[in-house]
Amino acid sequence: MANGLCPLHSDPDRAAELGRMSGQSRRVEGKTSILLPAPRTARDVHAALSQVFVEVGAGNLNLKTGTTLAYIASVLLKTLEVSEHENCLRAIEMIVSRRA
Repeated sequence: MANGLCPLHSDPDRAAELGRMSGQSRRVEGKTSILLPAPRTARDVHAALSQVFVEVGAGNLNLKTGTTLAYIASVLLKTLEVSEHENCLRAIEMIVSRRA
């Protein structure tokens, strides 16, 4: 300890260097994007996830982007399911209202 300070705090240049090294180590290497059509059905989501799986496995898409796309796909599937339930409910309501 120089001047009662730890080595990191006694040398601001060293602190900046360590910060840069940390940022560089977290940078994602390689291709980070993929062009996918907008999925409208669960089958479309399945096809998109299959493509993401292949691209990550081949090293053409980094794991972080693949994980993010998979998470978004899971949310999309849930919204597609809710949308389908709403459509079914509307159809049932129409049938019931016509019979009343």
